[in-house]
Amino acid sequence: LFGHEFVAILASLTGLLVATLTAKKGFLLPDEPWQEALQEEKGADEPVSMSLWAAWAPYVIIVLLLLVTRIVPSVKSFALTWVDLSWADILGVEGITSSWQVLYSPGSVLVFAAIMAVVVQRKSFDRFAKAAKESVLSMKDAALALVATLALVQVFTNSGMNAQDLVSMPQYIAQTLAAGFGSMWVMVAPFLGQLGAFITGSATVSTLTFSPVQYSIAQETALAKDTVLSLQVLGSSAGNMICVHNVVAAGAVVGLAGKEGDIIRKTIGPALLYGLLVGTAALVYLFFT
Repeated sequence: LFGHEFVAILASLTGLLVATLTAKKGFLLPDEPWQEALQEEKGADEPVSMSLWAAWAPYVIIVLLLLVTRIVPSVKSFALTWVDLSWADILGVEGITSSWQVLYSPGSVLVFAAIMAVVVQRKSFDRFAKAAKESVLSMKDAALALVATLALVQVFTNSGMNAQDLVSMPQYIAQTLAAGFGSMWVMVAPFLGQLGAFITGSATVSTLTFSPVQYSIAQETALAKDTVLSLQVLGSSAGNMICVHNVVAAGAVVGLAGKEGDIIRKTIGPALLYGLLVGTAALVYLFFT
């Protein structure tokens, strides 16, 4: 009814609700509050005068804008066609296309919601500009790594376009693994999703890249297609915690630039455990169905 974006938002809001309730109960919280990241000049106990509605306004605006641009036909058509910066047949290579409908992009919705929040919260645009500048500057250390990662994504994704008609790198990896695991592929499927997210830096790109492969493997091994595809999505989501793209960006934001190796060493264990748990759950599900 509302589109895939609303499902993603609803899942995030559900997770936020669960985290709020468990945090109030002290579940998985340290005995001593961690305040090292607080800026000294701001102060830990600086009073904030803002209503609950005003604080939640940016998130409400984002939800409303996404719903309107996805389910209202006239608005959706306008967003898709008014500012279209898509690039077809890049560098003259047929089939390689970059699609970007600017107003329909979730990123544009986020920026517009942030600007509207300034009005709703009655803050000055000078403070908004200062915050935006600080955010941009905090990402400068990650820019080089992000550019290199995006280039790698394009090579990896489009490697099937070659003069010798060789299969693409994603397909070759998946087919080789499927040949060895057979019907036990459900235990491997989430890890392929994680691998895709690790390489591409995006759960979305991982799923776009590997879901056709997962689908064909499910056909070859006579496994439930929906189950295998769900494992791809679950694995790619978990892969966000170990992908270099996200680790570099997050590290730069919190002042841990250069510590990416340490971060990944701490997150790879939970990521692998997550993949093992969802794979086992799928195996049990298929066994009883």
